[in-house]
Amino acid sequence: MAYFYFDHQDQPAQLPATVFSCILRQLLDQQPAIPEAVSRVYNNIGSKGGLSQYECASLIAEVVKGLGHVYLVLDALDECAPEHRAPLLQTLSQLSSVPGLRLLVTSRPHIREITTAFTRPLRLNIVARDEDIKLYIRQELSRNGIHDMCDTDFATGLIQRLSQGADGMQVSPFLLLVETRD
Repeated sequence: MAYFYFDHQDQPAQLPATVFSCILRQLLDQQPAIPEAVSRVYNNIGSKGGLSQYECASLIAEVVKGLGHVYLVLDALDECAPEHRAPLLQTLSQLSSVPGLRLLVTSRPHIREITTAFTRPLRLNIVARDEDIKLYIRQELSRNGIHDMCDTDFATGLIQRLSQGADGMQVSPFLLLVETRD
């Protein structure tokens, strides 16, 4: 298993080459020995610098073939900078055809290019229930000392209005895309 979390506050880490290098590193850390294909590439580049996203993707495919089944999780892909998202999705789409690779991508559903990037996605919408929204608001208000600022009736009314305001909106935190091929 390997994963990458897209933090919108860390845009430099979202360069496609950086993302795939991170994934490759995680997969290599789980190996008893460095695969020959990786050693060969490393010996060729030496101290010249890092690998491109395409070189990393190729090596990821080689490592996956040697492992059998690999789960690759990319969390919050919608937080990826738009200029990095298209090349990243292109490479992910290519990797999704590697036998044994299971790809799980989480994203908010409003980014169309993510939802259309995969040929056979299984979508799972996660929707917050009204009780969950109220519980979350109540906890956040309590944590921030709402009862020191206002009376219980005001706090109860605020929770009710905020949860009603969420009604009808897309409150789903993520849309999950799973690409599976053997």
